[in-house]
Amino acid sequence: MEKTYAFKKIEITDNEKIWLSTFYNKLKTFYYNDQDFNVLDVPIKDIINELKVELYGKLKDFDYKNIDGSLFRANHLTLIGLWYIDPESNIFDHVTKIISYIKELILSDKKPKEITINDIVIKTQLKEVDVQVALYLIHDIGNFWHGLIRLNNSNTGYLSIPIDNEYDAYLNFNDIEELMEKFYKSTLTNDVLRANQSSLLSNNDSQNIKKEIAIIIDGPNLINRILDLKINKESIVNQFSLLNLMRSINEQLSNLECPYLCSTIEFICSQRPFGKDDKFTNNEMKSLIDRFKKEEGVHVEIVNIQGNQEKGVDVKVVVELTKYAKKDGAAVLISADKDYVPVLEDLRKNDKKIITIAFNNNLPSEICNESHKVINLSKDYASFFIYNYPEYNINTLTLDDLKNMYANANDGEDNRLKVYPSGDIRITHGEDITINHDSESKFRMEIYHAYNGYVGPIAASNDDYMQDRYNILIKNWELGTTGLLDSY
Repeated sequence: MEKTYAFKKIEITDNEKIWLSTFYNKLKTFYYNDQDFNVLDVPIKDIINELKVELYGKLKDFDYKNIDGSLFRANHLTLIGLWYIDPESNIFDHVTKIISYIKELILSDKKPKEITINDIVIKTQLKEVDVQVALYLIHDIGNFWHGLIRLNNSNTGYLSIPIDNEYDAYLNFNDIEELMEKFYKSTLTNDVLRANQSSLLSNNDSQNIKKEIAIIIDGPNLINRILDLKINKESIVNQFSLLNLMRSINEQLSNLECPYLCSTIEFICSQRPFGKDDKFTNNEMKSLIDRFKKEEGVHVEIVNIQGNQEKGVDVKVVVELTKYAKKDGAAVLISADKDYVPVLEDLRKNDKKIITIAFNNNLPSEICNESHKVINLSKDYASFFIYNYPEYNINTLTLDDLKNMYANANDGEDNRLKVYPSGDIRITHGEDITINHDSESKFRMEIYHAYNGYVGPIAASNDDYMQDRYNILIKNWELGTTGLLDSY
């Protein structure tokens, strides 16, 4: 029986199809007319501005930013978007050839850390521009590469593609439609998932109604687990959001087709400072707790019990977990403490569904064994934080300023650092990161592609990496460098 894919059931309007088709035609013109085409330097903003002028007055009540994210993501046409306007495009075959070739190479004895576009051209017999177009389109649909390093500015055929961190993407590849289906499901927001479930699934309406449940958090244990991700205290105090964490959990619940929607958080802690060796100061504790208290749907309970306050937190967590589980029939527990195994066992035997949260692969097996489901959020950490993209001036820039700038850039999307003639320095994201000839900036870094750890709280917490970034920026500013800095 032929597989039925949900990505083929997206509702697309005539206006959206016109926009996507026109966008694609302009992309093709750029691809095949630019002799120095580089996959990193597609002038997206210029193309979008041309479209706004060309289609002005022709598309009524239309905003391209409202196009489904699986079709048009971060101002890029995706493979699914291409499928909707040109399902017979030979690009799909090109993508399959390229990924399959690299997969075979990984499975061989060679196990490359990087591969050149020239290698791909020789092995697949595709044109160089076709290889670059395919690479451009697969970046947003999976972690197949994390940047291009220009080895020879006069010959794009010798661009090197680092793939040492992307083996899983190639090894898990089976066919192009399955890849697009995985991407489609990963891009669905909670609202889209809930709206689409009734049409994509065969369940009746009553089965699609979400049961609201609570998240019970062992506060000190959660903070320690975030610290275990190699994220420093400063990023946690200033940016970590329980509301964003709840949104991530809801997205995963929807992906798993669970009939639950988290609407309440009970965050339980004591007056003891968070942290392990490097404890949070009183001011850091107060700042973090005060922020949590202001978040919608979050209630903070500070246990004030004489003696062993940690055990006081454990007792309160058990009380709240039992209360909510009995009331709603289910609850979410965030803790890796095996002391909760007895209450989890008791609730399971009484047919209460307890969902536990993992942030890595180290959640104790005893907890997993008593859980209704375990949701692993290790790849979603970027969505737990708040980002404000601060700006500084390089003439007064300190290492701590740069750390703050990187910490406040979302690794869940593409970013690019730019330095301007005035010395102003900022990390840009959205439309303007892929401008090829940026007349305003003095120099700029290569694109920091999403989910590769070049920005965000983890990157900012890596002292060696940040010192290296700082040294590169100051050196190139003093040398009067202009244009694109090729090396990360």
